[in-house]
Formats: sequence, structure tokens, C-alpha cells
Amino acid sequence: MGLESRSLGGKLRIGITGSAGLIGRSLLRHLESTKGPHEISKFSGNILDLPSAEAWSKDFSPTTVFHLAAKVPSRVEESAKAGVLEVNGHAPALFASAIAGVLPPMQVKFVFVSTSHVYSHSPRPISETDQVSPLNFYGQTKFEGEERLRLLERQGVIRLAVMRLFSVYSEEQSSEYLYGSLLRKIQMGQPEQSILLPGWNNIRDFIHADEAGRKIGELGLTNFEGLVNVGSGRGLSVKDFAEAQFRVKLLPSNGDKEATPTMIVANVALMNQILKNGSVSEE
Repeated sequence: MGLESRSLGGKLRIGITGSAGLIGRSLLRHLESTKGPHEISKFSGNILDLPSAEAWSKDFSPTTVFHLAAKVPSRVEESAKAGVLEVNGHAPALFASAIAGVLPPMQVKFVFVSTSHVYSHSPRPISETDQVSPLNFYGQTKFEGEERLRLLERQGVIRLAVMRLFSVYSEEQSSEYLYGSLLRKIQMGQPEQSILLPGWNNIRDFIHADEAGRKIGELGLTNFEGLVNVGSGRGLSVKDFAEAQFRVKLLPSNGDKEATPTMIVANVALMNQILKNGSVSEE
């Protein structure tokens, strides 16, 4: 995939927030291995520190910014909600406005990594045009982040690409997340075993963090602006996913089974079209 965003003097200037996070590290590795006339700068400060954001932008003059800085809690205590909302819902637009405000109009393409949690369950793969109905507080905060950025886009402050990421997994995840909990529960070398696996018949769209970072990078460096799902496009039950990853046969309790299993799987037709063509057909 070529580098096809607006640049200064032929050089694409790529900024990243959240580069120390799981997806951020993967994205950074992908961008650093991508050939082309480009320069990369990590914003390592606090995204709520707007003077620092302005100074970084003035010094680096980014043409594309990947915004991955976020709070991704597995549970949100009531006392922590204000902080999560500030970082996920309010800060992206404030940060984007700060960095764009010291640059020529519409120079910055802002790539906001959102989440599939903004959607509700669906018996069919979810398209970008499907109704938004956040599953949880985290999804609510990310959708607010999207909406505030769209306002900036309509005001002519930034160009915007929103990427809704589905169920990411990685060997580096803690036990708060599914893969990390499976690492703790499953005993390697035992071909058949019983474990506690709540909701094991729910169906999700699992994508490895490395693949997610690569796809985000490739999509962000095309001329695409708008909303796109990022996932595998394949649905697997939690049990089937665990068995495939760890090469075991699991015997979960029927008591852990959902009476009405849910399905959250991405329709990735648009993503695939962009990755194939570098843009969206106008036909």
C-alpha cells in the first residue's frame, strides 16, 4: 500500500498518540517498516495538555495523525467515569483542534481509532451504516469522541477518518481481557479440559493486535476519509476461538452458556475495498 496522503515537500509527516499501547506499538512497527518518503513522530505527552500539543504540532507539522490514546477499562467504577469520558469523549477533539490550529487549514488528516462497542448486537455482520447503540459506557465515550470530531470536520478544521475496531486479542493482554484470562485458565499439554468460560457461545469478530495495527496503518495512509469497520469479518464463538488458539478441546459448563447468545461481527466489505483500491469507488 503506497503513501497517499497530503504531504509537505513530498514527505508525509505521520504523528501518533498512544504509541506505547497495545495497538499503538503494532501500528508504529508497521509504519516504521513501510517504505516511502515519510517521517514519524510520537506524541508522548498528555493529550489533555493542549499547549504541549500545539508546540508538538508547530515543530513537527503533521499531515496525518493516528489518535490511539484512550482509556480502555474492562469495568468502569462510578468514580472513574468522569476521567474516562474526558479522555475518550472530550480530549480527541480538543487535541485535534489544538494541533490543527497552528497549521494551514485542513492540512491534518485525523485518524480516530474507535470501537465496535458503539454498535448493538446483530444477527448479521454489522455495516458502517447500521444503527449506533453503545453496548457500555466505554462505547458511549468513544462515540462522543467521534461526534465531536465530526463537528470539527464540518467546521473545516480537520479531515477525518474514523475506524471502529472489533475484538482485539494479543498474547500481551492481562487477565482482565479474554485472551489473558485464557492464558491463566488453560493448562497447556492437556488436550481436553474443563474451565470457567462465561458466555462461551457468544460470537465475536476476533482480530490480532498486530493485524489490527497493520490494517489501521494501511487504511490511514490511503486517501479515505469517513467511517470504516476494522475487523476480520469472521464470527467465532468464544469457545471456538479459545480452542483454535490453544489447540485444546474445552468442556465449559452449560451454566456459563448464554440463554440468548449475542453476535458482534464486522461487515468488512468497505475496509477490503479501500485496502484493495486505496480509496472508495464513486460508482
